[in-house]
Amino acid sequence: MNSSLGGAQESAGFPVPTMAPTHAPSEDPVSCTHLFHAFFDRVLPLRCFAFIHKPSFLYALDHGTLLQDYEEPLLHIMCALGASNVDPGQALADKARDKVLGQLHNPSDLLLMTTVLLCEYAHRSGSFAMAFVLGGCMFRQLRLLGLDALSDNANHELIEPEAESHLRLAWACYIADVFTGSGVDKNSSWRDETPNLPLPCAEGDYLSQSSTRPLYLPYVLENPDIIRSLDAPALSVLLVHLRMRVLRLIRTPHPKSNLWDLSSPFMVILQQLEQFHDNLPEKYALTELNIYIRKDQHSLGSLFALHLLYHAAVCDLTRISLPGFSFPLAVAFWDAPPEFLLQCQKRSQFHAEEISRLVRQGKPHGRLAFDDPFAVDATFESTKIQIIASAIMPHTTESTVSTRNNVADNLQLLKFLGAGASEPSPYIRALLSLCMSFGFQEIAGEWQGPEA
Repeated sequence: MNSSLGGAQESAGFPVPTMAPTHAPSEDPVSCTHLFHAFFDRVLPLRCFAFIHKPSFLYALDHGTLLQDYEEPLLHIMCALGASNVDPGQALADKARDKVLGQLHNPSDLLLMTTVLLCEYAHRSGSFAMAFVLGGCMFRQLRLLGLDALSDNANHELIEPEAESHLRLAWACYIADVFTGSGVDKNSSWRDETPNLPLPCAEGDYLSQSSTRPLYLPYVLENPDIIRSLDAPALSVLLVHLRMRVLRLIRTPHPKSNLWDLSSPFMVILQQLEQFHDNLPEKYALTELNIYIRKDQHSLGSLFALHLLYHAAVCDLTRISLPGFSFPLAVAFWDAPPEFLLQCQKRSQFHAEEISRLVRQGKPHGRLAFDDPFAVDATFESTKIQIIASAIMPHTTESTVSTRNNVADNLQLLKFLGAGASEPSPYIRALLSLCMSFGFQEIAGEWQGPEA
Protein backbone atom coordinates (compact mmCIF):
# COMPACT_ATOMS: atom_id res chain seq x y z
CA MET A 1 0.00 0.00 0.00
CA ASN A 2 2.89 2.39 -0.63
CA SER A 3 1.56 5.48 -2.33
CA SER A 4 3.53 6.93 -5.21
CA LEU A 5 2.21 10.26 -4.03
CA GLY A 6 4.68 10.12 -1.17
CA GLY A 7 8.37 9.33 -1.04
CA ALA A 8 10.24 11.44 -3.49
CA GLN A 9 7.19 13.58 -4.12
CA GLU A 10 7.26 14.66 -0.51
CA SER A 11 10.00 17.08 -1.55
CA ALA A 12 7.18 19.04 -3.15
CA GLY A 13 5.81 19.80 0.32
CA PHE A 14 6.12 23.00 2.35
CA PRO A 15 9.68 24.37 2.06
CA VAL A 16 10.37 24.35 5.78
CA PRO A 17 13.40 22.93 7.58
CA THR A 18 13.29 19.75 9.65
CA MET A 19 12.90 21.88 12.73
CA ALA A 20 11.01 25.15 12.41
CA PRO A 21 11.99 27.93 14.79
CA THR A 22 10.28 27.73 18.15
CA HIS A 23 10.77 31.39 19.03
CA ALA A 24 8.20 34.00 18.10
CA PRO A 25 8.64 36.03 14.89
CA SER A 26 8.45 39.12 17.09
CA GLU A 27 11.85 38.23 18.57
CA ASP A 28 13.60 37.98 15.22
CA PRO A 29 11.34 38.39 12.15
CA VAL A 30 14.22 37.85 9.71
CA SER A 31 14.86 34.34 11.06
CA CYS A 32 11.27 33.47 10.09
CA THR A 33 11.69 34.66 6.51
CA HIS A 34 11.46 31.11 5.12
CA LEU A 35 8.12 30.64 6.89
CA PHE A 36 6.80 33.92 5.51
CA HIS A 37 7.83 32.81 2.02
CA ALA A 38 6.19 29.41 2.61
CA PHE A 39 2.99 31.26 3.51
CA PHE A 40 3.16 33.45 0.41
CA ASP A 41 3.95 30.49 -1.85
CA ARG A 42 1.46 27.95 -0.50
CA VAL A 43 -1.39 29.76 1.29
CA LEU A 44 -1.73 33.30 -0.10
CA PRO A 45 -2.65 32.15 -3.66
CA LEU A 46 -5.60 30.10 -2.38
CA ARG A 47 -9.22 31.30 -2.36
CA CYS A 48 -9.08 35.01 -1.41
CA PHE A 49 -6.22 35.08 1.10
CA ALA A 50 -4.25 37.66 -0.89
CA PHE A 51 -5.52 40.51 1.26
CA ILE A 52 -1.90 40.92 2.42
CA HIS A 53 0.00 42.85 -0.25
CA LYS A 54 3.17 40.79 -0.62
CA PRO A 55 5.50 43.53 -1.99
CA SER A 56 4.55 45.86 0.89
CA PHE A 57 5.10 43.08 3.42
CA LEU A 58 8.56 42.22 2.03
CA TYR A 59 9.46 45.92 1.99
CA ALA A 60 8.58 46.17 5.69
CA LEU A 61 10.60 43.00 6.39
CA ASP A 62 13.69 44.38 4.65
CA HIS A 63 13.38 47.79 6.33
CA GLY A 64 12.79 46.51 9.85
CA THR A 65 9.22 47.81 10.25
CA LEU A 66 7.39 44.47 10.11
CA LEU A 67 6.21 44.48 13.73
CA GLN A 68 4.97 48.06 13.55
CA ASP A 69 3.21 47.60 10.20
CA TYR A 70 1.67 44.14 10.65
CA GLU A 71 1.65 43.41 14.40
CA GLU A 72 2.62 40.28 16.25
CA PRO A 73 -0.55 38.10 16.05
CA LEU A 74 -0.71 38.30 12.25
CA LEU A 75 2.98 37.35 11.98
CA HIS A 76 2.40 34.40 14.31
CA ILE A 77 -0.39 32.89 12.24
CA MET A 78 1.41 33.49 8.95
CA CYS A 79 4.37 31.53 10.30
CA ALA A 80 2.07 28.83 11.67
CA LEU A 81 0.44 28.30 8.28
CA GLY A 82 3.85 28.40 6.64
CA ALA A 83 5.08 25.71 9.00
CA SER A 84 2.13 23.51 7.98
CA ASN A 85 1.03 22.09 11.30
CA VAL A 86 4.39 20.92 12.64
CA ASP A 87 4.59 21.30 16.42
CA PRO A 88 6.21 24.76 16.30
CA GLY A 89 3.48 25.76 13.85
CA GLN A 90 0.83 24.78 16.39
CA ALA A 91 2.63 26.74 19.10
CA LEU A 92 2.69 29.85 16.93
CA ALA A 93 -1.00 29.43 16.09
CA ASP A 94 -1.82 29.12 19.79
CA LYS A 95 0.03 32.37 20.50
CA ALA A 96 -1.84 34.14 17.70
CA ARG A 97 -5.18 32.79 18.95
CA ASP A 98 -4.54 33.94 22.52
CA LYS A 99 -3.60 37.42 21.35
CA VAL A 100 -6.64 37.68 19.06
CA LEU A 101 -9.03 36.62 21.82
CA GLY A 102 -7.41 39.18 24.10
CA GLN A 103 -7.90 42.00 21.58
CA LEU A 104 -11.45 41.35 20.32
CA HIS A 105 -12.64 44.40 22.23
CA ASN A 106 -10.53 46.56 19.93
CA PRO A 107 -11.04 45.33 16.34
CA SER A 108 -8.80 46.44 13.49
CA ASP A 109 -8.17 45.32 9.94
CA LEU A 110 -4.96 43.55 11.06
CA LEU A 111 -6.84 41.74 13.82
CA LEU A 112 -9.46 40.64 11.28
CA MET A 113 -6.74 39.36 8.93
CA THR A 114 -5.32 37.34 11.80
CA THR A 115 -8.76 35.95 12.65
CA VAL A 116 -9.33 34.83 9.05
CA LEU A 117 -6.00 33.02 8.93
CA LEU A 118 -6.59 31.50 12.37
CA CYS A 119 -9.90 30.13 11.09
CA GLU A 120 -8.09 28.59 8.12
CA TYR A 121 -5.48 27.07 10.44
CA ALA A 122 -8.24 25.64 12.63
CA HIS A 123 -9.84 23.98 9.60
CA ARG A 124 -6.53 22.51 8.49
CA SER A 125 -5.71 21.15 11.94
CA GLY A 126 -9.18 19.67 12.51
CA SER A 127 -10.22 22.16 15.21
CA PHE A 128 -13.65 22.63 13.68
CA ALA A 129 -15.28 24.01 16.83
CA MET A 130 -12.64 26.75 16.98
CA ALA A 131 -13.15 27.48 13.27
CA PHE A 132 -16.90 27.81 13.88
CA VAL A 133 -16.39 30.25 16.75
CA LEU A 134 -13.85 32.30 14.80
CA GLY A 135 -16.28 32.46 11.87
CA GLY A 136 -18.75 34.37 14.04
CA CYS A 137 -15.97 36.64 15.30
CA MET A 138 -14.97 37.46 11.72
CA PHE A 139 -18.44 38.58 10.74
CA ARG A 140 -18.87 40.80 13.80
CA GLN A 141 -15.45 42.41 13.32
CA LEU A 142 -16.23 43.01 9.66
CA ARG A 143 -19.48 44.78 10.56
CA LEU A 144 -17.87 46.84 13.33
CA LEU A 145 -15.13 47.98 10.96
CA GLY A 146 -17.67 48.82 8.25
CA LEU A 147 -15.85 46.65 5.71
CA ASP A 148 -18.92 44.66 4.61
CA ALA A 149 -19.95 47.42 2.16
CA LEU A 150 -18.37 50.41 0.45
CA SER A 151 -18.75 53.55 2.53
CA ASP A 152 -20.91 56.39 1.26
CA ASN A 153 -17.78 58.51 0.89
CA ALA A 154 -15.92 55.90 -1.16
CA ASN A 155 -15.27 56.33 -4.86
CA HIS A 156 -17.69 53.85 -6.45
CA GLU A 157 -16.18 54.34 -9.92
CA LEU A 158 -12.58 53.42 -9.05
CA ILE A 159 -11.29 51.09 -6.34
CA GLU A 160 -8.14 52.41 -4.67
CA PRO A 161 -5.33 50.02 -3.59
CA GLU A 162 -6.04 50.20 0.15
CA ALA A 163 -9.73 49.60 -0.47
CA GLU A 164 -8.84 46.55 -2.61
CA SER A 165 -7.08 44.93 0.34
CA HIS A 166 -10.21 45.47 2.45
CA LEU A 167 -12.41 44.05 -0.33
CA ARG A 168 -10.33 40.88 -0.42
CA LEU A 169 -10.47 40.64 3.34
CA ALA A 170 -14.27 40.87 3.29
CA TRP A 171 -14.53 38.20 0.59
CA ALA A 172 -12.14 35.97 2.55
CA CYS A 173 -14.55 36.27 5.51
CA TYR A 174 -17.46 35.35 3.25
CA ILE A 175 -15.66 32.30 1.86
CA ALA A 176 -14.71 31.11 5.34
CA ASP A 177 -18.34 31.52 6.41
CA VAL A 178 -19.56 29.41 3.48
CA PHE A 179 -17.14 26.60 4.26
CA THR A 180 -17.99 26.73 7.96
CA GLY A 181 -21.76 26.98 7.52
CA SER A 182 -22.03 24.35 4.73
CA GLY A 183 -25.35 25.78 3.58
CA VAL A 184 -27.10 25.49 6.97
CA ASP A 185 -28.84 28.83 7.55
CA LYS A 186 -28.51 28.90 11.32
CA ASN A 187 -24.76 28.21 11.03
CA SER A 188 -24.15 31.00 8.53
CA SER A 189 -23.65 34.70 9.15
CA TRP A 190 -24.63 35.78 5.62
CA ARG A 191 -27.47 33.34 4.80
CA ASP A 192 -29.32 34.86 1.83
CA GLU A 193 -26.91 37.76 1.52
CA THR A 194 -23.55 38.19 -0.13
CA PRO A 195 -21.23 41.14 0.52
CA ASN A 196 -22.39 44.11 -1.55
CA LEU A 197 -18.83 44.68 -2.68
CA PRO A 198 -16.88 44.58 -5.94
CA LEU A 199 -15.11 41.34 -6.79
CA PRO A 200 -11.32 41.18 -6.30
CA CYS A 201 -9.49 42.89 -9.13
CA ALA A 202 -6.87 41.37 -11.45
CA GLU A 203 -3.71 40.25 -9.68
CA GLY A 204 -1.47 42.45 -11.81
CA ASP A 205 -3.44 45.55 -10.87
CA TYR A 206 -3.39 44.60 -7.19
CA LEU A 207 0.35 43.95 -7.06
CA SER A 208 1.13 47.18 -8.93
CA GLN A 209 -1.27 49.07 -6.63
CA SER A 210 -3.32 50.40 -9.55
CA SER A 211 -6.83 51.78 -9.23
CA THR A 212 -9.45 49.57 -10.90
CA ARG A 213 -13.06 49.75 -12.03
CA PRO A 214 -15.40 47.65 -9.88
CA LEU A 215 -17.20 44.50 -11.03
CA TYR A 216 -20.07 43.17 -8.92
CA LEU A 217 -21.07 39.54 -8.49
CA PRO A 218 -24.72 39.85 -9.70
CA TYR A 219 -23.59 41.66 -12.86
CA VAL A 220 -21.05 38.93 -13.66
CA LEU A 221 -23.68 36.21 -13.19
CA GLU A 222 -25.98 38.04 -15.60
CA ASN A 223 -23.13 38.54 -18.10
CA PRO A 224 -21.06 35.33 -17.92
CA ASP A 225 -18.76 36.40 -20.76
CA ILE A 226 -17.06 38.66 -18.18
CA ILE A 227 -15.80 35.54 -16.41
CA ARG A 228 -13.13 35.28 -19.12
CA SER A 229 -11.49 38.44 -17.77
CA LEU A 230 -11.36 37.40 -14.09
CA ASP A 231 -8.38 36.19 -12.07
CA ALA A 232 -8.26 33.40 -9.49
CA PRO A 233 -9.51 35.34 -6.42
CA ALA A 234 -12.63 36.59 -8.22
CA LEU A 235 -13.20 33.17 -9.80
CA SER A 236 -12.95 31.60 -6.34
CA VAL A 237 -15.53 34.02 -4.94
CA LEU A 238 -17.88 33.25 -7.83
CA LEU A 239 -17.54 29.48 -7.42
CA VAL A 240 -17.89 29.55 -3.65
CA HIS A 241 -21.03 31.68 -4.02
CA LEU A 242 -22.55 29.20 -6.48
CA ARG A 243 -21.68 26.27 -4.24
CA MET A 244 -23.21 28.05 -1.25
CA ARG A 245 -26.46 28.38 -3.21
CA VAL A 246 -26.25 24.68 -4.09
CA LEU A 247 -25.80 23.67 -0.45
CA ARG A 248 -28.73 25.83 0.63
CA LEU A 249 -30.96 24.60 -2.20
CA ILE A 250 -30.52 20.88 -1.51
CA ARG A 251 -31.65 21.57 2.06
CA THR A 252 -34.93 23.07 0.80
CA PRO A 253 -37.72 20.53 1.41
CA HIS A 254 -40.54 21.93 -0.73
CA PRO A 255 -39.46 23.52 -4.04
CA LYS A 256 -41.98 25.88 -5.61
CA SER A 257 -41.43 24.44 -9.09
CA ASN A 258 -40.46 21.16 -10.69
CA LEU A 259 -36.71 20.59 -10.69
CA TRP A 260 -36.74 19.86 -14.42
CA ASP A 261 -38.34 23.21 -15.32
CA LEU A 262 -35.71 25.39 -16.98
CA SER A 263 -36.66 28.30 -14.70
CA SER A 264 -36.36 26.28 -11.47
CA PRO A 265 -33.59 27.24 -9.02
CA PHE A 266 -32.08 23.78 -9.59
CA MET A 267 -31.71 24.29 -13.34
CA VAL A 268 -30.68 27.96 -13.00
CA ILE A 269 -27.75 27.10 -10.71
CA LEU A 270 -26.78 24.17 -12.90
CA GLN A 271 -26.76 26.46 -15.93
CA GLN A 272 -24.67 29.07 -14.09
CA LEU A 273 -22.12 26.42 -13.15
CA GLU A 274 -21.90 25.33 -16.78
CA GLN A 275 -21.51 28.95 -17.88
CA PHE A 276 -18.66 29.30 -15.41
CA HIS A 277 -16.93 26.28 -16.93
CA ASP A 278 -17.56 27.39 -20.51
CA ASN A 279 -16.11 30.85 -19.85
CA LEU A 280 -13.16 29.88 -17.68
CA PRO A 281 -10.12 31.87 -18.88
CA GLU A 282 -7.71 29.80 -20.96
CA LYS A 283 -4.88 30.49 -18.51
CA TYR A 284 -6.82 28.47 -15.92
CA ALA A 285 -7.38 25.44 -18.14
CA LEU A 286 -5.68 22.32 -16.78
CA THR A 287 -3.21 21.87 -19.63
CA GLU A 288 0.28 20.53 -19.03
CA LEU A 289 1.76 23.92 -19.92
CA ASN A 290 -0.55 25.80 -17.55
CA ILE A 291 0.24 23.34 -14.77
CA TYR A 292 3.96 24.06 -15.05
CA ILE A 293 3.37 27.80 -15.42
CA ARG A 294 1.30 27.78 -12.21
CA LYS A 295 3.84 25.59 -10.49
CA ASP A 296 6.56 28.09 -11.33
CA GLN A 297 4.34 30.93 -10.05
CA HIS A 298 3.57 29.10 -6.78
CA SER A 299 -0.15 28.95 -7.61
CA LEU A 300 -0.65 25.32 -8.64
CA GLY A 301 -2.81 24.62 -5.59
CA SER A 302 -5.08 27.52 -6.54
CA LEU A 303 -5.46 26.16 -10.09
CA PHE A 304 -6.45 22.68 -8.91
CA ALA A 305 -8.73 24.12 -6.22
CA LEU A 306 -10.76 26.01 -8.85
CA HIS A 307 -11.41 22.82 -10.81
CA LEU A 308 -12.12 20.78 -7.69
CA LEU A 309 -14.61 23.41 -6.51
CA TYR A 310 -16.40 23.44 -9.86
CA HIS A 311 -16.78 19.67 -10.13
CA ALA A 312 -17.68 19.37 -6.44
CA ALA A 313 -20.42 21.99 -6.79
CA VAL A 314 -22.03 20.06 -9.65
CA CYS A 315 -21.68 16.83 -7.64
CA ASP A 316 -23.26 18.47 -4.59
CA LEU A 317 -26.26 19.55 -6.66
CA THR A 318 -26.87 16.36 -8.65
CA ARG A 319 -25.90 13.68 -6.10
CA ILE A 320 -29.34 13.97 -4.47
CA SER A 321 -30.67 12.05 -7.49
CA LEU A 322 -28.80 8.98 -6.17
CA PRO A 323 -30.08 6.75 -3.36
CA GLY A 324 -28.47 7.42 0.00
CA PHE A 325 -28.03 11.18 -0.43
CA SER A 326 -31.18 11.98 1.52
CA PHE A 327 -31.16 15.77 1.55
CA PRO A 328 -34.60 17.41 1.86
CA LEU A 329 -34.71 18.35 -1.84
CA ALA A 330 -34.18 14.70 -2.86
CA VAL A 331 -37.92 14.01 -2.47
CA ALA A 332 -38.51 16.25 -5.49
CA PHE A 333 -36.97 13.49 -7.64
CA TRP A 334 -39.70 11.03 -6.71
CA ASP A 335 -42.01 12.38 -9.41
CA ALA A 336 -39.28 13.41 -11.84
CA PRO A 337 -39.36 12.07 -15.41
CA PRO A 338 -37.12 8.97 -15.62
CA GLU A 339 -34.94 10.55 -18.30
CA PHE A 340 -34.31 13.61 -16.10
CA LEU A 341 -33.46 11.42 -13.10
CA LEU A 342 -31.04 9.35 -15.17
CA GLN A 343 -29.47 12.47 -16.65
CA CYS A 344 -28.80 13.89 -13.17
CA GLN A 345 -27.35 10.59 -11.97
CA LYS A 346 -25.04 10.39 -14.98
CA ARG A 347 -23.99 14.00 -14.51
CA SER A 348 -23.16 13.38 -10.85
CA GLN A 349 -21.15 10.29 -11.76
CA PHE A 350 -19.30 12.13 -14.55
CA HIS A 351 -18.19 15.01 -12.35
CA ALA A 352 -17.18 12.59 -9.58
CA GLU A 353 -15.00 10.80 -12.14
CA GLU A 354 -13.55 14.15 -13.21
CA ILE A 355 -12.40 14.71 -9.63
CA SER A 356 -10.56 11.37 -9.79
CA ARG A 357 -8.99 12.52 -13.04
CA LEU A 358 -7.78 15.65 -11.23
CA VAL A 359 -6.34 13.42 -8.51
CA ARG A 360 -4.30 11.53 -11.10
CA GLN A 361 -3.31 14.72 -12.91
CA GLY A 362 -2.02 16.28 -9.69
CA LYS A 363 -0.32 13.12 -8.44
CA PRO A 364 3.13 13.79 -9.99
CA HIS A 365 3.23 17.19 -8.26
CA GLY A 366 2.55 15.91 -4.74
CA ARG A 367 1.14 18.31 -2.18
CA LEU A 368 1.68 21.32 -4.42
CA ALA A 369 -1.46 20.41 -6.38
CA PHE A 370 -3.58 19.88 -3.27
CA ASP A 371 -2.63 22.82 -1.05
CA ASP A 372 -6.27 23.75 -0.54
CA PRO A 373 -7.73 21.52 2.21
CA PHE A 374 -10.97 21.36 0.23
CA ALA A 375 -9.23 18.68 -1.84
CA VAL A 376 -10.05 16.22 0.95
CA ASP A 377 -13.78 17.04 0.92
CA ALA A 378 -14.01 16.90 -2.87
CA THR A 379 -12.17 13.57 -3.04
CA PHE A 380 -14.33 12.07 -0.29
CA GLU A 381 -17.61 13.02 -2.01
CA SER A 382 -16.28 11.90 -5.39
CA THR A 383 -15.55 8.45 -3.99
CA LYS A 384 -18.95 8.10 -2.31
CA ILE A 385 -20.77 9.05 -5.50
CA GLN A 386 -18.81 6.64 -7.67
CA ILE A 387 -19.29 3.72 -5.28
CA ILE A 388 -23.06 4.23 -5.05
CA ALA A 389 -23.53 5.05 -8.74
CA SER A 390 -21.72 1.87 -9.74
CA ALA A 391 -24.22 -0.16 -7.72
CA ILE A 392 -27.39 1.27 -9.27
CA MET A 393 -26.48 2.31 -12.81
CA PRO A 394 -25.82 0.14 -15.87
CA HIS A 395 -22.15 -0.73 -16.11
CA THR A 396 -19.72 -2.80 -18.13
CA THR A 397 -16.63 -4.69 -17.09
CA GLU A 398 -14.56 -1.78 -18.39
CA SER A 399 -16.52 0.83 -16.42
CA THR A 400 -16.32 -1.28 -13.26
CA VAL A 401 -12.54 -1.52 -13.58
CA SER A 402 -12.38 2.24 -14.15
CA THR A 403 -14.42 2.88 -11.00
CA ARG A 404 -12.20 0.54 -8.98
CA ASN A 405 -9.12 2.42 -10.17
CA ASN A 406 -10.74 5.76 -9.33
CA VAL A 407 -11.69 4.61 -5.83
CA ALA A 408 -8.19 3.28 -5.23
CA ASP A 409 -6.57 6.51 -6.45
CA ASN A 410 -8.89 8.62 -4.29
CA LEU A 411 -8.11 6.54 -1.21
CA GLN A 412 -4.39 6.91 -1.88
CA LEU A 413 -4.74 10.70 -2.02
CA LEU A 414 -6.74 10.79 1.21
CA LYS A 415 -4.07 8.68 2.89
CA PHE A 416 -1.32 10.91 1.53
CA LEU A 417 -2.99 14.15 2.64
CA GLY A 418 -3.68 12.68 6.08
CA ALA A 419 -0.11 11.47 6.61
CA GLY A 420 1.17 12.37 10.05
CA ALA A 421 -2.27 12.56 11.66
CA SER A 422 -2.49 11.11 15.16
CA GLU A 423 -5.57 9.01 14.29
CA PRO A 424 -6.68 6.99 11.23
CA SER A 425 -8.56 9.02 8.64
CA PRO A 426 -12.32 9.09 9.33
CA TYR A 427 -12.82 9.66 5.60
CA ILE A 428 -11.06 6.43 4.72
CA ARG A 429 -12.93 4.47 7.39
CA ALA A 430 -16.28 5.68 6.06
CA LEU A 431 -15.36 4.88 2.47
CA LEU A 432 -14.12 1.39 3.31
CA SER A 433 -17.48 0.68 4.92
CA LEU A 434 -19.18 1.74 1.67
CA CYS A 435 -16.79 -0.44 -0.32
CA MET A 436 -17.80 -3.46 1.76
CA SER A 437 -21.51 -2.75 1.18
CA PHE A 438 -21.46 -1.95 -2.54
CA GLY A 439 -19.28 -4.53 -4.25
CA PHE A 440 -15.75 -3.28 -3.64
CA GLN A 441 -14.81 -5.79 -0.96
CA GLU A 442 -11.45 -6.39 -2.63
CA ILE A 443 -10.42 -2.76 -2.13
CA ALA A 444 -11.71 -2.80 1.44
CA GLY A 445 -9.66 -5.93 2.13
CA GLU A 446 -6.50 -4.30 0.79
CA TRP A 447 -7.02 -1.35 3.14
CA GLN A 448 -7.80 -3.29 6.32
CA GLY A 449 -4.12 -3.47 7.33
CA PRO A 450 -2.54 -1.24 9.98
CA GLU A 451 -1.25 1.25 7.39
CA ALA A 452 -4.77 2.15 6.29
